[in-house]
Amino acid sequence: MITIENLSVYYDNIQALNGLSLHWPPGRFVGLHGANGAGKSTLLKVCSGIIRRYEGRVLFRKRPAGENLFSLRQQTYYVPENADILPYMSGREFLQMIRALYGQPAAEEHLEYLLTLSGLREKADDPGHTYSHGMRQKLFIAAALISGAGCLFLDEAFNGVDQESTEALLSHIRDDFLNPDRLVVISSHQKSFLEKWQDTAFKMKNGQQEQGRQ
Repeated sequence: MITIENLSVYYDNIQALNGLSLHWPPGRFVGLHGANGAGKSTLLKVCSGIIRRYEGRVLFRKRPAGENLFSLRQQTYYVPENADILPYMSGREFLQMIRALYGQPAAEEHLEYLLTLSGLREKADDPGHTYSHGMRQKLFIAAALISGAGCLFLDEAFNGVDQESTEALLSHIRDDFLNPDRLVVISSHQKSFLEKWQDTAFKMKNGQQEQGRQ
């Protein structure tokens, strides 16, 4: 699904990725492990089309990612570590907006299911400025699932999320969302957290793949 060849990314004079090459086929739940500053976020932002200036080649479903950014962004969803929504938009309205932007058919039962799964149903109609950090994270993960995107990049997305909701959402992603045509990449600097959910491990250090990964 995603192939990267000799990828390098610079922020001014700082090199974030250094000649990275990888292949992530569909049907995988990839755990992306590395210390803070290892290049995990940069890699996921390149894969989702957020970062467009780089050296090397990025292929999504065997096509250069830069050839059709609209298609890439419709098929991928990136959830950051510090998600935020418009302060006066409710959680329900946010999910409805994402569903419309990604062109998904109206399916209120799916929306209600995701609100329940993430523990947000009681707060679904409250304005976003009342949401805690953990609630915003859960809302963005639910948005990724309702978008219809087949490739999810969860960039430290569960930081601040309560254990019960983390278990429920990740169980759903692994057991119900993931299929042979979809890909999930979840990054964290906590190896033990990833080991419980991943089926493929990828470790980064200093913008490169660290040798001897699991």
